[in-house]
Amino acid sequence: ETAIALLKLSPHLTICDAPSGGGYLQVFVTVPDIKFYSVETSAEFARQTHTFEANTTLLCESIADISLLDSTVDRVVSLAGLHHVVDQIAFYREARRILKPGGLLVVADVRAGSGVDKFLDGFVDRHSSMGHQGKFLDKTTPAAIAQCGFEIAVARPYAYTWRFSDPAAMARYCQLMFGLDQADQATVLQGIERCLGYRVNEDGCQMNWELFCIQAVNPELGDRL
Repeated sequence: ETAIALLKLSPHLTICDAPSGGGYLQVFVTVPDIKFYSVETSAEFARQTHTFEANTTLLCESIADISLLDSTVDRVVSLAGLHHVVDQIAFYREARRILKPGGLLVVADVRAGSGVDKFLDGFVDRHSSMGHQGKFLDKTTPAAIAQCGFEIAVARPYAYTWRFSDPAAMARYCQLMFGLDQADQATVLQGIERCLGYRVNEDGCQMNWELFCIQAVNPELGDRL
């Protein structure tokens, strides 16, 4: 919801979602007549991508080399997948290339040093046979995006919760979501409590989470002179 709000959508805009992580973001977009380019970085992700609307085009390629013409899209969004990309600067440059003047780039990902960082690169890395090491956003990220030609409008963390019926459901979900094949539910609950924190009340179980969100503007042509 936060990422979508930062996109400032209106009808008939074109969005490039990169990497799109299965294309799930578009199901939450309620603004009509939005055209999507869903960029996946592997054939397996592309096979699993949900193209909910007929106006979605699936591209399987590097997010640093997107097969779109210059000034093609109104919005570029990257939600919680950029930390798997080593050369993030190349993505920011590519985003600016394909954005129209006045278009927006929205990046929402894990903040370095946060509890989510500790959970993913600490607990998940130790208890998943796949491991986890991410290149997370830090205090230098807004400046790096600005150096690619953007004007930074928003750069701050947003805290929220993941909601479950009870702690057991939360633990089961995290086991599946993060591939925690080397931790039982009790261990997962301990890891969540230590790294993230959670609470249980009459509304169920809420697990703390956070993403660092950046909204950057591709300047109008006159502003680039």
